[in-house]
This record gives sequence, structure tokens and C-alpha cells, in this order.
Amino acid sequence: TKRSARESERKIRPVSLSTAPAEPTNMSAPPAPCRLLLRSKGSVELFTLPDTSSSSSSSPDAGATTASARPNGGGTVLHSGRSTFHVLCPGGKRAFVHDPAAGVVRCDLDAPAGGTAPATTAFLPGTAAVQLCRPSPRGTYLVTWERPSPSLPENLRVWSAETGAMVKGFSCKKATLRTLQWTHDESLVFHMVTNEIHIYDARTFDRRGRVRCQSVTSFSLPERKGLPSNVIPPKEARYTLTTFAAGVKGKPARIDMLRYPDRMGRESSTTVDKVNVPSGPSLACKTLFNAEEVNVKWSPRADACLALASTAVDATGESYYGSSHLFLFLESDRKNPTAGSVIQVPLPAESTKTEKGIVPIVECQWIPNPMITGVVPFGVISGRMPALASLHHGQTGEPTFLLGRAHRNTMDVSPHGRFVVCGGYGNLAGGMDFWDRNKGKKIPRHVVLPPGGGGEATSYVTIKDASDLTVTSSNPVVGHQWSPDGRTYVVSTTSPRMNVDNGVALYRYDGSKVDESRLPWDNDKYRPDRLLAAEFVPAPFPEDDGAYYYYDDRPQSPAPRSRYTELKGKDADDALARLQAADAAAAKAGGKA
Repeated sequence: TKRSARESERKIRPVSLSTAPAEPTNMSAPPAPCRLLLRSKGSVELFTLPDTSSSSSSSPDAGATTASARPNGGGTVLHSGRSTFHVLCPGGKRAFVHDPAAGVVRCDLDAPAGGTAPATTAFLPGTAAVQLCRPSPRGTYLVTWERPSPSLPENLRVWSAETGAMVKGFSCKKATLRTLQWTHDESLVFHMVTNEIHIYDARTFDRRGRVRCQSVTSFSLPERKGLPSNVIPPKEARYTLTTFAAGVKGKPARIDMLRYPDRMGRESSTTVDKVNVPSGPSLACKTLFNAEEVNVKWSPRADACLALASTAVDATGESYYGSSHLFLFLESDRKNPTAGSVIQVPLPAESTKTEKGIVPIVECQWIPNPMITGVVPFGVISGRMPALASLHHGQTGEPTFLLGRAHRNTMDVSPHGRFVVCGGYGNLAGGMDFWDRNKGKKIPRHVVLPPGGGGEATSYVTIKDASDLTVTSSNPVVGHQWSPDGRTYVVSTTSPRMNVDNGVALYRYDGSKVDESRLPWDNDKYRPDRLLAAEFVPAPFPEDDGAYYYYDDRPQSPAPRSRYTELKGKDADDALARLQAADAAAAKAGGKA
């Protein structure tokens, strides 16, 4: 019928792809440039990203620099010598580096270049043996873990990130930081103990309640929460969370979605004026036998989450990596707004199944923009390789748009939710597809052609064919991340995962690679196995309390028609063929394509 045809047509289109108008940031000054922190075996350095507004991956930029011309290697040295890990605080003002000889040292990221000497003394006293560290959602606190000992029974410690003073200590035998979590606004702290989760005031650590959950092994709180401008926040603060209890003695495992203070389970309670007040039942729950652990990813509005339940061993023998199931938890059900709901996410019929009809889940990610008009969607990569990437409705879970089938195991979404990268990293070949989610297609790439006989470039070609738009990294990819402004994407090859060809490559949002001569760091310095980590510094917090983003959302840049002439037809095909042949020859010779 005509009605069913219209419904079928709507199903394959992206839904809620428009976004609210960009929020104004600082109108008196341009936003701060993005910065990248590189930690190597000899130092921790901070680099400011170059201007990548040029739409060419091959354009001979007059502002290009050589490695010898980069001042101080192009960056600021934050710490010299050996380090075991680093932590970047939300807001991008501080970094904490663990020096095994001194302990956790603090590095000021806003200090002028060359204005301060590299940090060498411990900011957190007595932390030389610390193995794990994590900041709170707003960067006010740090939590560290080290092996327990008779002299240090409270080995899970909370510190002030401002003063370095210890605030609270807990005992934790397991090497994890997830037993202690803050709410997104840092008003409450949840601490998991045997069969319970204790709730504290984040400033005084006075008890505010408890969640009773038999055999609880993990829980999850959203670290960020944003609401569209047309949504009025509730008068009373409420916080959603999930708990996971592993199956024991023939009983199934259980995932619960709870809400503080009113829906934490019938055996749970809150404390008001030192009086325990009983709580109501959980919002939603799911029991299942084939789940050993659960990975929870929250919607940017904190009103829904994806729970990926998995087992280490597949009892059917169909997969070496075990089995997995994806569930969508909703705080408010469409039919009954006072209760939550849970559904198993329906996967596209095109996903490749095993011989027994099972579709493995490879990856799932929310679109991280809470300001999207309508329902916030999420993405899934599912099926046997080549796996299928798809976008799904954030309430029904139904697939709404297919991003294609390829050897991909990673989905990275830019902070504003406009651009999506589907990548094949780790043990895959490193292929990347750059999508514009708003337009529902791969992003065309404008390539300025090098001049034939010297002089300046005069023409460019536009790559539009989907097969030609796939980007392949010349080295195996270990680290990958979008910049806070959503205009560049970084991939890195780091030790100890890869002990050869260490380095960092920078791509624009359309997949065009920024030439190494324009990068402020020198990759030769990190070869073969000197680089340990590469990470973008988080964006500053917006000056407007009601804003969610520091950087404005921007669409694709226009083609460079004002400076160059576009080649079309046979001329464009011949130029692209020459470029591809040159890239293939350079890659075969071991050059930098």
C-alpha cells in the first residue's frame, strides 16, 4: 500500500539529524586552539594544533615548517624523564603525570610557553606507588589506587585537584577505580562495597543513602548531562545509574536501571536528617544467563543507556571472542512515563550472522550531542567481518540508516555529533570512512593538485566516489580521537602495543591527511618505539553556565573555488589516477604518503 511504502521509505532515512542552533561561546575573543598531549619514554609534551582550514591534503602550504624550524620541538615540555601514566582534567587546565620516582606531579597547561620549568616534585604526597588515577567529572577531585599494605589499608584515596590534600580514603583490594564514582555535577559520590553501594555528599562525605544490590559487581553513573534549551530541568535533582549483579549458583545475572533518590530498589533507602527513607522499585531490569560483564554507555542526556552484556567464552563455539547482547534502557517509557523500560536492540537484517543465526556486537556509541532536535540516536557495528555499521533510533532502537559494510570495529563520533568515523583498528588494516551524519553520506574531499613544473598550484579535484573516499593508515592504529572542536581526527601508533613506526597522524574531518611538515611535533623523534600515548586536551568549560559546548558546531568547509580551478571529467580522472599512483609508489618505497 501507499502507506506502507511511505513507512518503508522513512525507515531508511536518518532521523533527528538536525541540530539546534549553535550556542554562542565567547563573543569577545576567538576560541582557544586545540592542543594535543604526547607522552613518550623521555618526556610529556604539549602541542598546539596548526590551522587546518585548508581543504587540501596535498596543498603545498607556504606556512609549512621543517622539523629543524620547530621551536622546542614545536611544543612545551611539561615533564622530563620516565612516566607511567598521565591524566587530563576536564576543562583542560591541568594534567597529572605519574613519575615513578616522585609520585603524581601536576602540570599547568595554561602556563605560558617557557614560563615554567618541567614539573618534578610530587603534588600528591606519598603517591610513588600509585598505579591508577582518574579525575572526577568536573576535575575537582582525583581518585588514586595502589596495592594495599599494612601501612596503607585505605589504598583507594580521594584528593583535591586544587590543593593536593587527601579528602577521603577507602579500602579496595581489586585494581580498579570504578568502585568510586561521582554524579555528573559532583554533588554525590557512590561507593560500591559488598552487596551495597553507599551514597555520600561529595563535599563532606556524610552518608546520604544506600543501594542494596545482592552480588553487585559493577555500577555506572553518567559523567555528563545536557538538556535541550526547550526542556525545563526538574526542580529536584535526580541521578540515574545502573547496577550489574553477576549470576551465582544457577541464578541469572541482572542489570538494573535505578534513579536517586526515588527509584533505587525496594531494599534501598536515602538518608534525610539522619532518618532512612525507603525507596521505590527500580526503573527497569533485565535478567540473563549469558552475561559475565556489562559495559554501559550513557546517552548525553543521561536518560537512557546502552548495556553491552558479554561473555568471555561463547558456549555455542561460534566465536573465539565470546558472545554479546545489546540492550537499550530508558528512564521513561513512552507508554508509561512514570516507569522505565528495556529492550534488546534490533539489528539490521543485513548484518552478517553466524551459522546459528547469532549476530555479534562489535561496537556501540551514542551521538554525543544532547542539543539534537528530537531523540538522540546511537550507532552500532554488528555482524561478522565485514561488519555492518548502522544508526538507530534512541527510543525504539530500530535501525534508521546504514553506513555500509566493511572491516570496521570502531565508531568515533565528533563532539557535536555531525561527523562519524568508522575505523578498522587494532588487528585490522586501519581503514577509515568519514561520514557527514547530517547529510547521510561520506564527505567529499577536495584535493589541491601539486604544480606540474614548479610555481604555485592552480587547480583541484573533488573525490566523490565512495570507494575512493576510504582512507587507510600507513601504520597500525592504536589510539584514535576527535579533537574537541570536531574539525580534526588523530590516530597514533604507540608502544607497548606496537614497538615499530611509532608516531601521530592528523586528519581533517573529511579524511584529508595533514602533511607532516605542518605538524608541530616530529614523528622521527618517537621512532621506533618511544611514543606511549597521544591525547587531545579537553575543551575549556563554557563561560555561559547554560552552554554545553565551548566550540561552536560548524558545517563542512566550502570548496576552494576562490583560489583554485576545479578539474572535471576526464581531466579530473587523469589527475586522480596520477595522485593514486604517486601515493602507491611512495608507500611501497616506505615514504610518507
